[in-house]
Amino acid sequence: MNYLLIGQQRDNSVDSWPKKLVVSSKKELTYAELDRIFYLKCVYEFTEDDREEDWNEDDHVDFFQENDGDAFVDYVLKTEESIPEFGIDLMEVEE
Repeated sequence: MNYLLIGQQRDNSVDSWPKKLVVSSKKELTYAELDRIFYLKCVYEFTEDDREEDWNEDDHVDFFQENDGDAFVDYVLKTEESIPEFGIDLMEVEE
């Protein structure tokens, strides 16, 4: 099963930006599993430059949350067909 996840990442309580992630799995994933995959991808990207060598997953998550980080999935496209790597211009709309 292939999934295209469209969501948002925040590094503080005000600023957020859209993100996309393509996930492939031999088994069908639940929305909770997909949300966790998306969240951890954002966490590890955020901590990439500031992490210590011996950090475990909890250390990465704690650092992300201490810096007011958050990430969540807004939309999921699920298909058995492959999802090509393509650019998506995720534009923010001014209200």
